[in-house]
Amino acid sequence: MKNIRGLVEELFKSFDLESIPPRKKAISHWKEIAGAKLAGYCDEPTIDGRALVIRVHSPAAAMELKYRSSEILTALNVKAGAEVFSSLKVLIRPG
Repeated sequence: MKNIRGLVEELFKSFDLESIPPRKKAISHWKEIAGAKLAGYCDEPTIDGRALVIRVHSPAAAMELKYRSSEILTALNVKAGAEVFSSLKVLIRPG
């Protein structure tokens, strides 16, 4: 009989989850890290080199992201398992 860990490892292998690039893996946790409310004011994150680019619909959301940038980058890098992001670019969408 297999233990839970063995079953989870097999599941990851069957879905090829081990090959997800670290940056994509980290971004998949964006809403969890930023919080659902703040993430609701943002477009999906994109990547520019080692920067995570966030386009926001609200100046207030942009200020909060800039204020929390160190916390957010640290959490994303932990999820990635390596320091894959070094900066956070926050852009306010017009209109």
